[in-house]
Amino acid sequence: MPENEEAGFKIVDRRASSQEAAKESRPQDKSPVQGEGEKKAGAEKTGFKGKADKTSQKISMPEASFLSLVFTFYTEAQVGLGVIPHPLTQKVEKDLAQAKYAIDILGVLKDKTKGHLTSEEERALSDMLFDLHMKYVEAMKKP
Repeated sequence: MPENEEAGFKIVDRRASSQEAAKESRPQDKSPVQGEGEKKAGAEKTGFKGKADKTSQKISMPEASFLSLVFTFYTEAQVGLGVIPHPLTQKVEKDLAQAKYAIDILGVLKDKTKGHLTSEEERALSDMLFDLHMKYVEAMKKP
């Protein structure tokens, strides 16, 4: 080994280039490049409307806030309690473990944010937790 070279590891990439690997892993009956029609069909299957479907309207999202986070877990708990239908299946199904987890997360948020919330945030979180605790107790009584 020459004196000017450092002792250590030499890394050699023996993988195929990304184009060669893509050709080998791609099924033979598919075209090499996914066409626009295929992208749109894929977006329709998943419900995701991204860059592939430029004609779709933008989906407006609510402003990110503490209350939107709290409401997310509140909604998840209501789904688990069977109060509202699941947003994907539109079926009302009870999953008390899911509901308990969401309620517990809200409890953790309440404990960890104590003294750092506005009065509106604190009141909303307390009201939602109270409501969920009552619904959870009621759901535990029913068979």
